[in-house]
Amino acid sequence: MQKLARFILPLVLLALPWACAGLLPEPRVEDLVRSNPTYPGLQLPDLRQGRSLYMRNCAGCHALHAPSQLDRLQWERTMAKMQLKAKIDDGTRDNIMKYLLTYAKNP
Repeated sequence: MQKLARFILPLVLLALPWACAGLLPEPRVEDLVRSNPTYPGLQLPDLRQGRSLYMRNCAGCHALHAPSQLDRLQWERTMAKMQLKAKIDDGTRDNIMKYLLTYAKNP
């Protein structure tokens, strides 16, 4: 039984980001209009990369929140705390935040 558990647990952990992906909006061109006032020049690949980085860096330790669950201030506080814990560099943080704040609920 322990051998089976040692085999299955890593598979479950690897699959977790994709299981949570259904909660996360897939970036579309229309979303750039929403993000334009805050991030002029942001491109669709930037949002897609932010989504991917969010899944990769955050889902390994806990369930992901849908970006619309928190407002801007809540995401900023959460990311400040989690950046240190997860050892996320500033560039990765910025990419993730652009994605999250594009879909965040209004304060």
